[in-house]
Amino acid sequence: MYIECGPNQDRRVLTINLPGTNQPRVGVFVSGGIDSALLYYLLMKLNAESNTHKIIPFTLLRKEGSKHYAKPIINYINQLFGKPEQELTVVGNVQLAEDQQVKSGVQSVLHNGNLADIAYVGVIQTLDIHMVGWQPILTKEGPKFKTPFMNLNKSHIIDLVLQFKQEYLFEISHSCIYDIGRCGNCNGCNERSWGFSQLNKIDHGSV
Repeated sequence: MYIECGPNQDRRVLTINLPGTNQPRVGVFVSGGIDSALLYYLLMKLNAESNTHKIIPFTLLRKEGSKHYAKPIINYINQLFGKPEQELTVVGNVQLAEDQQVKSGVQSVLHNGNLADIAYVGVIQTLDIHMVGWQPILTKEGPKFKTPFMNLNKSHIIDLVLQFKQEYLFEISHSCIYDIGRCGNCNGCNERSWGFSQLNKIDHGSV
């Protein structure tokens, strides 16, 4: 899948594909945020055309309430593609710092538990103004680890959601560092607000 996205002043191209059939179990990390929600949707959409892979969602148990917000996203997308609701599989070490959670989760899925053949993570490009007080998640793609959004920022993610007419994901996804509602001041809230402003769009989500 190749699709152009983003605001007029910063158009970019997303390239995302399923792996070869020698890696039929595709793990995808769904945090409850809009980035991973879109990633899960796109992988399910790609697989709907061939049904050659099993798309398996996982989440990391994090302070923002990822377990609470990830499940409605997974169930909504499953329903779109005629798949049943499923129990949420939580992986990783909750005791680790946030920037180490992804590595811990991938280790659990690919190695410790052999739960998938390949893992996809919705890590995006972040601006310095959105990283105050946060540590960047350092990732490097490999044969069993894919980060297809690494060349996109939040404005591109939001535009892709709009292009695929999945605005409902804005209503059920969660960006705030707090587990209820939106504070409007944290890095997650500011990044999301910035993304919408780049597109001159209004965010109608509130959770």
